[in-house]
Amino acid sequence: MDTKYEVILTARANADLKGIYKYISEKLKEKETAKKLIETIQNKILILEDIPEGLSIVNFYNKRKYEYHKIIIKNFVAIYRIDKKTKTVYVVKIVYARKNYLNEK
Repeated sequence: MDTKYEVILTARANADLKGIYKYISEKLKEKETAKKLIETIQNKILILEDIPEGLSIVNFYNKRKYEYHKIIIKNFVAIYRIDKKTKTVYVVKIVYARKNYLNEK
C-alpha cells in the first residue's frame, strides 16, 4: 500500500476554521454546534491522507502554478493542492459552499 500523504492546513485555512467557529459560536450562539462542525471538518480533511487525488479538480485557478482540488464537507468546501514529490496535501482555504469562492484569490 502507498504511503499516506501528510495533510497540512495553511495559515489561511486555519484562520478560516477559526472564523467559522467564531461565527457559529458567537453570532449564532451555538458553541456546541460550532465545536462539532469544526471536528467534522477536521476529520473529513484527514481523508486526504489516503485519497487526495480522488476528489474534484477545481478549475478556478487556471493560471496558477498548481492544480487545486476540493472536498465538500457539509456546507463548506476545503480547497487543497497536492505535492506528489513530498506526499503532502496543503489545504489552502475552507469556505462556505454557497459563497462565490471561485472568484477569490
